[in-house]
Amino acid sequence: MTQPAVQFAEVSFKSQEVLFNKGDQADKLYLIKAGTIEIFDPDSRQVIAQLKSGDAFGEQAILLGGVRGAAAWAIEDAVCIEVTTEKLKAVLQTEAGIIRPVIEGLLLELAMKNEIDAKRRQGQPLGFALSEEVQTMAKYDPKRILSMLNTPEWAHLKAMENLFLRLRSSDRLKMTAFTPNQTIIDTAEVPAVGYLVVTGIAIGTDASGDPIHYGPGSVLGLSAGIAEQVPPAKVVSSRVVNVLMFPIGRSIQEVRAANPGLKGISRCTVVRVLGLKTPPATLT
Repeated sequence: MTQPAVQFAEVSFKSQEVLFNKGDQADKLYLIKAGTIEIFDPDSRQVIAQLKSGDAFGEQAILLGGVRGAAAWAIEDAVCIEVTTEKLKAVLQTEAGIIRPVIEGLLLELAMKNEIDAKRRQGQPLGFALSEEVQTMAKYDPKRILSMLNTPEWAHLKAMENLFLRLRSSDRLKMTAFTPNQTIIDTAEVPAVGYLVVTGIAIGTDASGDPIHYGPGSVLGLSAGIAEQVPPAKVVSSRVVNVLMFPIGRSIQEVRAANPGLKGISRCTVVRVLGLKTPPATLT
């Protein structure tokens, strides 16, 4: 694979140097190459995490923007790869193959997981689906979708909505359909294909047996397939479900061949989605 002309910046931090404070603009994702970074709440002085080489933090900058919910500092000299949203877009635009939709799919899968986890904490019914406005846009011709996304009229879309529509308009992923009551994700094997739900509803369960409704914008089996893990729950179509397909073997191959920044984003996103303690062997 040809390496992109645009590269991510490598930045160094001295021991006790602050990377960002709580309330700062969230506009960068960091991948640690060396050293240790501590994430903490400056108000309560509670340590949230201590991260080392291979770890990443700040993915909300890529997903949602907004402001930092915690602070970070180097507890020893550290070196990080710094990824801004704009630089990520620039790098992905130069990539051939399916690495761009794979990374966008992983980020969307993480956004889905975060939203479902929030609903679980709040005692709400579990599920994920993007807005009716976005679902309507997804039915348009791919070229029309891209044209609309590049106009000020649609600048209000959330990051996850933009990710979904760009995936929907991609010419690098093929579409297929599942008929009602057909298994999409099985617990008997590692997924050979990951899926992005474009239309329809699929139903799975969580660890306690509660149903989860996966609507348009849901990503199924991508992280599990890349990590070569058997999914924890079966997912079945409740009606006709149209999906875009991520071929897992090719996804792993292209992520492994990508530049360190893209590989690091993929690795940390898979770890977060699956709740792993260490990166999967496929991405080391």
